[in-house]
Amino acid sequence: MRRQLSIRHRYDGDPPIDHIDFYRIEDPRESVELGLEEAFDGRSIVLVEWWRNAPDIIPEHRYEIEIEGAGEQPRIVSLRPVR
Repeated sequence: MRRQLSIRHRYDGDPPIDHIDFYRIEDPRESVELGLEEAFDGRSIVLVEWWRNAPDIIPEHRYEIEIEGAGEQPRIVSLRPVR
């Protein structure tokens, strides 16, 4: 039995939040085949994990969040605008 894994999950709210996880994308061309362009239409906040696996679908204007740390240790979070 093959397990279906979610790439996109929407959280309802005002505005809604779309969580996209490209961890399992092996070839960047796969991201275009997923039909996720509407997630980036400006009507929701989009949080993307592993965006480097699908760079062709990611908007040019965005914020990048880096989270450093693991386990029980404190995290360092940095936010950087990309334009």
